[in-house]
Amino acid sequence: MEKDKAAGKKPASKAPATERKRKAPAAKPAAKPAAKPVAKPAAKKGKLWHREKAPNPLFVPRPKNFRIGGNLPHKRDLTRFVRWPWYIRLQRQKRILFNRLKVPPPINQFSQVLNHASACHLFRIMNKIRPEEQAAKKRRRMELAKKIVAARKVHADEAKARKAAREAAAKEGKEGKEAPAKEDKKEAKAEKKKPAKKEDALAKTEKPMTVKYGLNHVTRLVEKNKAQLVVIASDVDPIELVVWLPTLCRKKQVPYCIIKNKARLGRVVHKKTSAVLAITQVPKEDRPAFNRIIEACKTEFNNNEHIMKTWGGQKLGIKRRQEIARQHRLLKREESRKARGAK
Repeated sequence: MEKDKAAGKKPASKAPATERKRKAPAAKPAAKPAAKPVAKPAAKKGKLWHREKAPNPLFVPRPKNFRIGGNLPHKRDLTRFVRWPWYIRLQRQKRILFNRLKVPPPINQFSQVLNHASACHLFRIMNKIRPEEQAAKKRRRMELAKKIVAARKVHADEAKARKAAREAAAKEGKEGKEAPAKEDKKEAKAEKKKPAKKEDALAKTEKPMTVKYGLNHVTRLVEKNKAQLVVIASDVDPIELVVWLPTLCRKKQVPYCIIKNKARLGRVVHKKTSAVLAITQVPKEDRPAFNRIIEACKTEFNNNEHIMKTWGGQKLGIKRRQEIARQHRLLKREESRKARGAK
């Protein structure tokens, strides 16, 4: 104390015991042992371990918020929730029924169609001899009418010239009075017949070869054995319209084939759809290819007795097939367990 006074320092005040107890520092908890560093997994064979790359500042992640007022949600397939029109539901139910029910052979034969390669060659030939469009037909008939009118005019001029010659001869007294009258009657009869023959000849020579269409027209061609090949659509509705046609073709020994999609046949003849087409003539350059198609049609349809004996339908749905597959798996598992227990 005396030293402090001599040094000019104030003496330290003594604090009470209670304050000293309060200011005493609390005991520190024991330090936890340091965690051991995790060893990196050893590199596996066939795999390369890469370090994580630092984020690229040019491509900043921007998470989307799909809540109300946020980003638009992704497009989802809502086909299952669509209320389809009645005719679409009807045709789908009909297709399912045809798969489930037992279909007789005369109807089931329309599920077998001509192979793709032969069908492509057949449509290539039919497109060459497809019927005329309305404008082309009108133009052709106008040209034919002009030719007929010109032929009639020439014939009339010739008749007038002959009549004038006869009248001139009668005036000169070379022929009798009754003979010209008889000759005039004969000439008049000949004039009526000749133009008709010329018109028929013109009409026959100018008519082009085309694909024939229409159910009644094709049926008549098959009955008269004029059709060389009959093409039937596979999706005609109602099927009763054409279900008898393959039998008629077999009876008359006319080659026939069944093609997918009646709209494809319709495009050949400038219609929306067509149930039946018939080919009566083809160009000479396409004759070898057409003969090969006829042979393929005879092999697949006319001479194939298996078609008329095969029943269709009786196909289970996807859920039932999955249930049967699950039951088979359970049976195999049980058999393998019994085999292991027997050993």
